[in-house]
Amino acid sequence: MSRSTDQSTAPPPDPPPGGDDQNDLADALAVVLARIDEVRSHVERLVAVQVDRARIKLRERMVRVVAWWLVGAALAAATVCGTVYVLSGLTGGLSVAFGDRVWAGELAGGAIVLCGVAAVFVALVAWRRRVGFDRMARRYRRRDAEEARAAAGVPHHEGKGVSR
Repeated sequence: MSRSTDQSTAPPPDPPPGGDDQNDLADALAVVLARIDEVRSHVERLVAVQVDRARIKLRERMVRVVAWWLVGAALAAATVCGTVYVLSGLTGGLSVAFGDRVWAGELAGGAIVLCGVAAVFVALVAWRRRVGFDRMARRYRRRDAEEARAAAGVPHHEGKGVSR
């Protein structure tokens, strides 16, 4: 009986060098390294796919921009050609009206075009001024309403869409 007691209290013997623990550790390390290589290859593929997608999107956008630019250039060219033909006909008709005086017809046609351009410019300036005045009037109306609420003691809410 004393013999079994001595054996149970004795520490376990040290494993011999190069034993099972080192083999298990080497096997586990090999598995981890294999998984790391697998993850690395998946990440490389994922990055390659994302780069390809970005290139395709960029190429599509560039093609779309160039296509719209070409459409705009073609429309501008057609507009210029049409304008030249209209003005040529206008000046020809005015020349006949002035008794075959070509210079008078061209002068009158040019004056008409310049007056039209000036009228468009004046209309755009007036529209822009009106928009600015409307914006300023809204700002002052809002400020006056806030001052009236503050004078009445109504709390001011910064957020939009807050019901009162």
